[in-house]
Amino acid sequence: MPDVVEDIVKSVQEGWKQGKEQAARRNVQLSYWSRLFEGLSFSPQRLFRMVADNLKLRKVPDLELQFTIYPESGILSSRRLYLQMRRERLVFEIGAGPFGSGFFVSSRLFERRREAGFLQFFVAACIVGFCGLLALGFGGWIWATIAITGVIALFWSAMRLASMRGWLWLHRTLPDVGIIGPIYQRLFWPFTYHRQDQSNCYCAAVHASLMQAIDEMTNEQGARALEGDERKPFMKEFYR
Repeated sequence: MPDVVEDIVKSVQEGWKQGKEQAARRNVQLSYWSRLFEGLSFSPQRLFRMVADNLKLRKVPDLELQFTIYPESGILSSRRLYLQMRRERLVFEIGAGPFGSGFFVSSRLFERRREAGFLQFFVAACIVGFCGLLALGFGGWIWATIAITGVIALFWSAMRLASMRGWLWLHRTLPDVGIIGPIYQRLFWPFTYHRQDQSNCYCAAVHASLMQAIDEMTNEQGARALEGDERKPFMKEFYR
């Protein structure tokens, strides 16, 4: 019996460690691109609109586009406007603004993945078991069975609906919901070859739209156009 308890404790500890590692990988930066244009002055908001217009022409499916504001440093510091684009787990954030006598543009690609490991399934089982114990105390085994079946059916139905095209809002929301989100992505939305190809196309479309907007900006300002490696982002590991 002590060996069994020890094995359970070790399993929980391993699951907790795995969960922390996954949390550290969440929102990890996959690529970065930045360029300072000396002697150039431009409106960040106008550049963002140009990028958004270029993306509309490319008709990227399931794309969420919005503006977000981040502080420059602490709570009371000045704030910067960024253009944010999200498709599934991949998020681009484009920034721009004056720097000295020039104008800079930056682009960051983040991965927001929530994977289900032992810890998530263990906690989900504990929640279902707790609901069953409550029902057992109030109404006996029949109500306990109904409660357990009902909770499992509720979770499963929510994940099943989220995987359907007509429930896109639920598909976008569910991955960020505590325990059920990682399980949903593990069971109903795995990173298949098709999604890998689609993600590559999305990344290429966003970067091409940004480069096109920058070409329009430099052409208008009479500045030198970017060439070769100047246009390439610094990529970190993409598939893990």
